[in-house]
Amino acid sequence: MMNSTSTVIICVIVAISYFIRGAHTSTEERTLQNDLFFNYSADIRPVQNYSEILYVDFGFDVIGIMDVDEKNQRLTVRGLIKSDWYDYQLRWNPDDYNGITELAFNEDWAWKPSWVLSNSATEKIFFQTSKIVKVTYEGRVSFSSPTVLSVPCDMDIRYFPFDTQSCNVYVATWQYTADLLRLEPMTDSLSTEITNSVGENTEWFFESGTMAVRLVNSYSPLMTWSVLIMSLTFERRPLYYIINIILPAILMSLLTLLVYVLPCDCAEKKSFSISIFISMSVFNLIVGSLLPETSGSVPLIGRFHLFNMAFVSFSTLVATVVLRIHHRQKANLEMSFWVRRVFIELIPRLLMMEKLKSLVNDDGDFVRRGKIHPLTSPGDAGSMKTKSVNVLDIEDVADGMYEDSHYSRHQKTDVVEDILGEIKGFGEKAKLKQKEQMKFEEWRYVALVIDRLGLYSSIFAFTIGSMYIFAESSGN
Repeated sequence: MMNSTSTVIICVIVAISYFIRGAHTSTEERTLQNDLFFNYSADIRPVQNYSEILYVDFGFDVIGIMDVDEKNQRLTVRGLIKSDWYDYQLRWNPDDYNGITELAFNEDWAWKPSWVLSNSATEKIFFQTSKIVKVTYEGRVSFSSPTVLSVPCDMDIRYFPFDTQSCNVYVATWQYTADLLRLEPMTDSLSTEITNSVGENTEWFFESGTMAVRLVNSYSPLMTWSVLIMSLTFERRPLYYIINIILPAILMSLLTLLVYVLPCDCAEKKSFSISIFISMSVFNLIVGSLLPETSGSVPLIGRFHLFNMAFVSFSTLVATVVLRIHHRQKANLEMSFWVRRVFIELIPRLLMMEKLKSLVNDDGDFVRRGKIHPLTSPGDAGSMKTKSVNVLDIEDVADGMYEDSHYSRHQKTDVVEDILGEIKGFGEKAKLKQKEQMKFEEWRYVALVIDRLGLYSSIFAFTIGSMYIFAESSGN
C-alpha cells in the first residue's frame, strides 16, 4: 500500500514538472518571437550590405511521376521542394532563451524568395509553399513543401516504346537579378529512392536527375537572372506495349509465311495476305493514336509496323505472281532460255529442291536424266522398233480380214494406209497434247520455285530486319 502511494506521488510530481517546464518553454518561444521580429521587415532582402549577394540553396525530391502525356508533350511530376538561406537578423543565443535552438513561425513573418516555375505548362507559375518556416539560432532559415510541377517536354519518340525521356524544369526568382540573389543547388543529383519506392509509376521509371545553375540574360546584358535547371530522366516500362502491340504484330508477320505453304494453285494465297495487311493497318492506326503528331522522327514501333506492312505486301506480290505463272495461258507457253536456265536449273539447285523429272527442250524433245529422246515416243528407248512391230501387226490383221473377200490387194493396201493415217493423226494429237502438258508442268514448276524462293527470302528479310530495328533500342 505504501509502495503504490509513493508511485502515484512521483507520477504527479513528474507531470507537474513537465507542465511547468512546457509553460515556461512556451513563454520563452513567445518572447523569442517578439524579440526576433521586433522592427523586422519581411520585404527587405536579409543582407547587411545592399551590394552583397544573397545565396539561396534549392533542392527538390521527386516523389512520383504523375503523368507523361506524349500526345501533348507534357510532364507532370509530384515532389518536395526544399530551400534554405541565411538571415543575419534571425539570430539569438540559446542560453538566453532556455536552450531553444530552433524556432518555427508563419512564413509571412520573415523574408523568403518567391519561386517561379519559368517553363510551366499551366497558368500556375508560382510554387505552392508551406505555411511554416523554421530558423536555427545561427540564422539559417529553411522550409520544405510538397508541390506538383507540370512542364512542357519535347518527347524523343525515335525508340518508342523502349525510349528514355529527359525533361528540364526551370526555377527562378522573379524579384531579384543575379547581382542581388544567386541560386545554388543543394545537391548535383536528385535522389531516386523516394520515387522508385513510394511513388512508383507503372509505366515510367525515374532513372536520374541533375541540378545546375545558369545565368540568363532576358532583356539586356545588365538584367541577368540566376536560373536553376533540373533535368529529369525517366525510362518507359515497355511490357504493356510488348504484350499488346509488338508480339501480336510479330505473330501476324509469322502468319504471312503460311502464304508460301499453301499450294501454288490455291487462290486463297492472295486473300490471306491481304487480310493480314489490313490487320497491320489497324495496328498502325492504334500506334499512331498514342504518339504526338510530329514529323521530326518516326518511332521504332512505327518503323517496325511499316516494315511488317512492306513484308506482307511483298508476300502478296509473290502470291499474285505465283498464281499468274501457275495458271499460264496457252498462248504464252513458250519459255525463253534464260527462264529455263535460271528457274529450272540454277535456283532449284541452290534451294536444294527436287528436280523436274521430264522437261522439253527448245527442239521439242524430252530431256530426261541428261539424254534426249524424240518426242514421238517419250516413254521407251526402242520406239522405232515398236513402231515397225505395230505396223506389221496392223498389216497381218488386214490380211486376215480380207483374204477371203473379193477385194484386190491394191484395195487392201489403201485400207491399211487409211488406218495408219488415222492412227498417225491420233498419235500427232497425243504428242501435241503431251507436249503442251509438259510445258504447263514446266511453268508450274517455275511457280513453285518462285514460291519457295519467296519463302526463304521472307524468312531471311524478316529475321535480319527485325533484329536491326530492335537493335537500335539497345543503343538508346
